[in-house]
Amino acid sequence: VAVLRDMTEERRMDKLREDFVANVSHELKTPIAMLQGYSEAIVDDIAESEEEKKELAGIILDESKRMGRLVNELLDLARLEAGHMKLHY
Repeated sequence: VAVLRDMTEERRMDKLREDFVANVSHELKTPIAMLQGYSEAIVDDIAESEEEKKELAGIILDESKRMGRLVNELLDLARLEAGHMKLHY
């Protein structure tokens, strides 16, 4: 007895998933690196004036919001995939 099964669709989905994880990793890496760099600049007193510190803190805030949006989108995708969320067309 032999069973043949077409794995084309499953392999395509695995490739899409791998590409998605790689893209998400890249998208998260950038704001994390920026948060680290600007935080170090504040801690190491590279930004001397209050204005410079506020500017760096603003960048940190923007990048942390960006990361939050990315994480929320990932959670939404996970909910969709798990069937816990419905799309209304």
